Amino acid sequence: MIERFDWTDHAERRIREREFHRINVEMAIRLRHDGRSRNDGPADWLVLGQRMAGASFVVIYDHPVGEDPDRVRIVSVWDLEERGTS
Repeated sequence: MIERFDWTDHAERRIREREFHRINVEMAIRLRHDGRSRNDGPADWLVLGQRMAGASFVVIYDHPVGEDPDRVRIVSVWDLEERGTS
């Protein structure tokens, strides 16, 4: 079970710029980790989440971090409509 979330500086900057709530991003990973997709870019995994207003977003992350299966490293977050930007 995922218990720890490490945020890269990039991911922290993105949630501030895009007005995301950390808890929504972390919850998306917790709820959708078992159905995650392999990411082709700078992180291992990709899941979709949903903002409180209903818009979908993408979060990419690494798991495990080192040898810790309870930890993820969030690399970036963006609205699904932004396709291709991170």
